Amino acid sequence: MFNLKELISYFKEVASSSKFQISASITFGMALLLVWLKENDQLKIFLTILFLFPLCMFVGSIIEKIYLLIRNYHYQKIAWKNLTPQEEEFISYYTKGNTKTQYMPVYNGTYAESGIINPLINKQILYIASNLSEYRGDWMDGQQYFPINIHDKAFLFFTKKIAPAN
Repeated sequence: MFNLKELISYFKEVASSSKFQISASITFGMALLLVWLKENDQLKIFLTILFLFPLCMFVGSIIEKIYLLIRNYHYQKIAWKNLTPQEEEFISYYTKGNTKTQYMPVYNGTYAESGIINPLINKQILYIASNLSEYRGDWMDGQQYFPINIHDKAFLFFTKKIAPAN
């Protein structure tokens, strides 16, 4: 009745794509409704399996995405609470000045405070706002400045955390 290779490729496709999971669930759910009153029990069982598998896969992928969001949020908060004093001092520039941008000088392609900036970028607190530099001050000295911004969620978190301590 059904080719085994086609079934295997169907299940592989369902496992790989949320869009396919939704479309397969709707399609086989409608087919199951259409044949429900018929006497063919083998077809009903087969369509039920073809309907339930993508539906379960879709629910499982949603649960997995929600779990990953919660886990990443939890780890991010732990990383944000365990900053070094130098990192907290660097972030206090943003909170005390109520600004989301700080211009950092670059010397030979390296930020002046790269030992602090790079870990804060990795912790998703800061990000480089632009790859285009600006010249500030005397244009003859060739000093380049890049804008380093703080993420909105991090700004709110550290405004609550650092500002009351001052």
